[in-house]
Amino acid sequence: FEEGERGDWSRLYFYNTDPGSYLNYCEFRYGGRSNSSPYYCPQLDIYSSDLAINNCKVSFGYRSGISIDSGSDTTITNGSITDNYYYGLIVESNANPSVTGVTLSGNSSSNLNVPAGLLESYVSTNNVETGEKIYISGGVISTDTTWPDIGEAKYYVTGDIRIFEGGKLTIPPGSSLYQPAKIQVYSNAALKIGANSFFDRPGEIIVDQNAELEIGAGTIFKLQRADLYNFSIQGTIKANGTSANPIVFTSYKDDSTGGNTNGGSAFEEG
Repeated sequence: FEEGERGDWSRLYFYNTDPGSYLNYCEFRYGGRSNSSPYYCPQLDIYSSDLAINNCKVSFGYRSGISIDSGSDTTITNGSITDNYYYGLIVESNANPSVTGVTLSGNSSSNLNVPAGLLESYVSTNNVETGEKIYISGGVISTDTTWPDIGEAKYYVTGDIRIFEGGKLTIPPGSSLYQPAKIQVYSNAALKIGANSFFDRPGEIIVDQNAELEIGAGTIFKLQRADLYNFSIQGTIKANGTSANPIVFTSYKDDSTGGNTNGGSAFEEG
């Protein structure tokens, strides 16, 4: 009796698939390995396709479960994406698939790697185990968007986020972000950071004219890069610190605030 091993086969690749294509009650296990792309090989690789995936199970992949790219009008309804070695579901910033009723759990790196504007709906309409982190691949926000409270888990922001006119991104109080990418708030848009949030080595935060940045009391920014403006403010900033709960801008090495987050020596001051 054998069970199979992760990466025993490669993937199903859907490229410009004809409308009307669907997968109903299918199970995919132990795929996701490619000699030509060893670090990128989801079990279901969907590119610019109109595909309906209903009540399917995708598990035990060598890399990720499902990846959706390039404007695909794919729908995923019910089913599960579990126990893949990297990500459960990857959605690139140029895609906008409908995903509802899906269980995402046990995927080692993160259950989700999705654009900033889709995160709220994906968490609210699916059964998502937050785990230790959720990856955000960047993207555009043009409506009033509030990210979900994921407790002690951390948001990993790996791609630039652009908040366009009429858009507002609210990051809930107590959120923790690792953000090496850029967040830009355009004219007539807003970014609100809830109180007691924590930003670990953020990239640039740019606030254009007629845009607004609001920061709640007790928020900590542990900064690293000296080759850019960590903050560039042309619009309005409202930093609501208090004497008992100040907003702190400090070095990523400063263990006196926010603990040892850079993996350095037992205690560093910056």
